[in-house]
Amino acid sequence: PGQIFTWASSQPLLASVDPTGLVTAIALGSGIIITATTGGISGTATLTIL
Repeated sequence: PGQIFTWASSQPLLASVDPTGLVTAIALGSGIIITATTGGISGTATLTIL
């Protein structure tokens, strides 16, 4: 609680991610990496949009 996360998409033309972490599919693709970072710690998820 109280931590602020920075979110990023490796392929924003295929999937965007908003400041709350909500991912929106834009086009078909694979290998899309979504990254969340806070306090120097990062976590990732790899997506495929079918």
